[in-house]
Amino acid sequence: MAIINKLIVPNLQLLKSLKTDRKGVLEVGTSPKHPYTNLNCNISFIDNITLEPDPYITKKMQGADYKIKAETELKLSCTDIDYYILGKHIIPKHISFPNFDDPMVTNSSITKKVISNIHSISNKSKTHYKKKKYYRLLLPIKDVTILMRDFQPSWCIQIDSLNGPDILIKLSIDSQEYHFYTVKKKEETFLGIDSQSKISYDEFTRVCNSILMTYAFLKGKYFGGEGYLFSYNNKKFENPIGIKTIDYAKSNLKGFELHTVSPHKYMKFQEMKIEKDKNGVLQRVNRNTSLEYLNEFPTENYSNLCSLINSNGQVLRSIIILINSHSNTLELKVPSLFVALENISKMFAENDKGESTLIEETEIAKALKKITYNAKKEVNQLKRDNEPKNLSEADLKAYKANYARICSKLDRLNSGTNNKKLSEPFDKFNYKLSQDESDAVFIDRNKFLHGDDFLSNSLDYEAEFKGLFHISMIVHKLTAILLLKASGFSGHIVNLPKVYSYISEEKVKGKGLVKI
Repeated sequence: MAIINKLIVPNLQLLKSLKTDRKGVLEVGTSPKHPYTNLNCNISFIDNITLEPDPYITKKMQGADYKIKAETELKLSCTDIDYYILGKHIIPKHISFPNFDDPMVTNSSITKKVISNIHSISNKSKTHYKKKKYYRLLLPIKDVTILMRDFQPSWCIQIDSLNGPDILIKLSIDSQEYHFYTVKKKEETFLGIDSQSKISYDEFTRVCNSILMTYAFLKGKYFGGEGYLFSYNNKKFENPIGIKTIDYAKSNLKGFELHTVSPHKYMKFQEMKIEKDKNGVLQRVNRNTSLEYLNEFPTENYSNLCSLINSNGQVLRSIIILINSHSNTLELKVPSLFVALENISKMFAENDKGESTLIEETEIAKALKKITYNAKKEVNQLKRDNEPKNLSEADLKAYKANYARICSKLDRLNSGTNNKKLSEPFDKFNYKLSQDESDAVFIDRNKFLHGDDFLSNSLDYEAEFKGLFHISMIVHKLTAILLLKASGFSGHIVNLPKVYSYISEEKVKGKGLVKI
């Protein structure tokens, strides 16, 4: 296994320098008259990043005096470092006024103090991030083993010339290579992402988001919170020139794992038996072992999932739903999962050369098209013959729109139904839906999306909960199958309805791990 070297000490040194409490002088863009300009200000990094200007004199008491436009940059000049903050990242949290009953307070001596939380800060101005650079993201995490044994191929990495249990995988996303790895430094653990070519700031942050979301999709764990983005002028990643804090959604998500290299969590296996054959050669007697299920997730498919998230809004929305659905009640979770499934099914339909049709025989389809054409002519003739006189412009527009809608429906006379559109992607991948899966896709979906009661009113809450939970596991699994097949993956995944049948108390056929 190849070893890749990573130099992290300079990053931690720059981070320590950035997050040191200081006092400096404020500037607000090119506005010398803004009340913040030339004001002394404290910056603190305890808990949240906090900006605390000295009290200042103001004639405006409504708040307009301390507001900063979203893209206007505030600069805090300190002795050994300059801080840059965009207006959209400054959130006032506390505003205090003087005691107006104090006889010493006059109209000319009124002061107002505004303390703000800062959601992103950098040692470089926004112009620094307009040019392509090499970027590194370090995101604090608690578990250094998140990549260990789960993905292949993988590389060992040396951190600051010291050997450790760190693992790196290479991802190719939209034809660009990225390194995804973990770092353990004393008491600190980080998830790292490096670009291997110069890239724009916006593109790098999108890629990082897709990598984090793909991991959450596969492993059921999302890493969020405050991360640190470093910029470099060269590929050696030796001396970072810029550092910027970046907030990812904070989450304690512990969802449902889809891929595993620990099959014993989900299935029971016979102990492996070894016996000598007649020639004295040791051979395995029984075949019911975990070896065929011990397959790491290919990084090629990981890369493809990231590329799909970056390029396809339907995939992005579906994965967001899958990741966030765990925190929703079942009444909200199930309909949202059906939306995710429909999004992915629609993606496959749009990628096909032709549109889904009810009748595919060429001659019959042509005959139906002719019937539709003649029907539209008759509809338009009805429109002309029955058009009321002296209609206002708005009423005439509405009148014509009604007939246009009828013609539009005729155009889709032979279009496939929602049921067909939902089933066709599975047919494409030769995945046969079970009876429970078919009922969920073709029956339960309509109930939820059309506002019908899911179960009989005679059933108690516990029975309804178990039924809803079972459906959520089915739809989550089916959506995941389509996403994984779209990435080119073939292998075993966790059979969610089976694994969690102890909750739903449903009899589910099959094994805890199913091959797709």
